[in-house]
Amino acid sequence: MRVSALDQVGDFDPSLMASEEPELAARLREADWEIWRIDALMTEHDAKIFTFKAYWRRAMRAGFGYAQAWMRTAKLSHRINGRLLASSLFWMAILPLGLIVLAALLRHPTLLVLLPLIYFLQIARMAASIEIGDPYQWRKAFVIFAIKSGELIGAARAIFGGQSRTAIDYKGN
Repeated sequence: MRVSALDQVGDFDPSLMASEEPELAARLREADWEIWRIDALMTEHDAKIFTFKAYWRRAMRAGFGYAQAWMRTAKLSHRINGRLLASSLFWMAILPLGLIVLAALLRHPTLLVLLPLIYFLQIARMAASIEIGDPYQWRKAFVIFAIKSGELIGAARAIFGGQSRTAIDYKGN
């Protein structure tokens, strides 16, 4: 990064729990700087997460950070993390609540059977996008889908519960 660019827009925001780099990039773009990336893996995050509980807590932390950065970039021409937050909101709140309301209005509770079917189809779609032949492809897709609830909870905590600067520990017991 150019020092002059950081002098103009500031450094990484230490109050963000996640999305620090995209938030900085959004501020740089807003100030008419260009973001260049090379087409190669530059880093790999090995969080050493081995339990669903740890994935869940990390998802809550990520959702909190996504919402923080989304709120922080509200006045910029390109707000970040909107799609991530909308996805969690749709799959874990709007869709199930909509089906519950529809089933109640139509007095047809069997419509609720559609929810697990729709979820299964979404997980299948996600599994299909994971490397073919990966023996854990279905497990990975399930976990990625299931932790959307954690992301939604974390985002709600950020939006409605204020800005905590305490990181959510996802590796602890």
